[in-house]
Amino acid sequence: MQALFGNDSSFFEIKSQSVTNKAGGILSEDVISFNISEELGKLTTGTLSLKDDDLIYSKLFQNGTIFDLSWGYKKFSSIGSNTGLDLTERTGFQCVVNTPSGSGADAGNIISNFTFYGLAFLDGRKYKVHQSGSKGSLIKKLMGEIGAVTQIVDFAGMSESLTTERPVRQRESSYALLVKLAKEWGANFHSSYTPTGSQIAIFVNPQKMDGSSVKSFIIGATKTGKPVKELYFNYGEQSNVKSYSWKQHIGDSGQGDGTRITVINGRPVFTNIVIKGQNVKTYKLNPDKIRKRFEKSGDIKDKIILTKDLLSAKQFAEVKWAFDECESSTAPQGMGYSVSCDMGIGDPGLTVPMNIIFKQGFAYPLTQNQYGGLKLTDFFINKTNHSFSKSGYNTTIEVVDSYAVNGSAIAARSNLY
Repeated sequence: MQALFGNDSSFFEIKSQSVTNKAGGILSEDVISFNISEELGKLTTGTLSLKDDDLIYSKLFQNGTIFDLSWGYKKFSSIGSNTGLDLTERTGFQCVVNTPSGSGADAGNIISNFTFYGLAFLDGRKYKVHQSGSKGSLIKKLMGEIGAVTQIVDFAGMSESLTTERPVRQRESSYALLVKLAKEWGANFHSSYTPTGSQIAIFVNPQKMDGSSVKSFIIGATKTGKPVKELYFNYGEQSNVKSYSWKQHIGDSGQGDGTRITVINGRPVFTNIVIKGQNVKTYKLNPDKIRKRFEKSGDIKDKIILTKDLLSAKQFAEVKWAFDECESSTAPQGMGYSVSCDMGIGDPGLTVPMNIIFKQGFAYPLTQNQYGGLKLTDFFINKTNHSFSKSGYNTTIEVVDSYAVNGSAIAARSNLY
């Protein structure tokens, strides 16, 4: 089933063995809107809204219907030669219909709405304890379970071993566990599809988003061979952005200290956080230190005194001996940038996490080296939205830098799923 749109020759196409044609496909005049969204660490999702006066589409797109999806332009020449598009068609996406809905108006107009998401979500909930191999091998195993044939894994600590003392407990689907581990292990996770329909997945540190790993992912997903996109605004024929807005996020990490309690692998972890300048010093509670102190404390009276001292402590310095010290770097004062761009035209080649270089027409902080040694390509796409309507096809993107997804600048970035 295919729907074509007016003068820009944009289209989206749905192929499924369970979906038969209606007069050769989805009629253009029936399409109210269609959009598909990719976001770092989240499932590919989309919506389709159709005029359904004949009550055909509600029958074809039932909950659980699986289909292949492609979109883009059928005639590249019809949208002009100066658009700067590196790719005119995106193919290979495999999706499943979820929560269909609809409505009927007084005038007799009937509308059917369908949401859909990537097939990786079909991986069911599991109950496992992973206590052997390395962290990196576990990530690759989980990627295989969600169907990722091409796997790109490169993160700090990937060679660390999983043991019976330090296992990873799984109580969710493999996809959800990948999202959770990306948060816990300080990595970015994303999965997509190649033009041939196979899945490709990436799990890397934010600081490596401008490296060969991301390049391999973009080439695998799009086959364009161009993992970097230069953006221009109000700059003659080179302009490829209609409008944009940007923000520098300061103060989300701040200065000072505090205590955070999180649950990792089924056990509570107490973390005291101290932020000074560009360094974040954390102290993680080590139960083994407490156990050893009890073993050395002598008789029961000494153990009771030790317990009372622990429970009555009012200052962190009093119990600092029971914590392990860790230190890492963050952006100066928690700085990070986010940029929203309306491309003014549909661009199938824009995908997560493509590197972005801001050129002429963009604000000074986006075009200059702000962090001392940071490459300009440390900006990358965090989210894309491809939308179709009666007016044609358009793409909007959200671009961030490596600090903005590092957990130090935008706290909301930790909630990727």
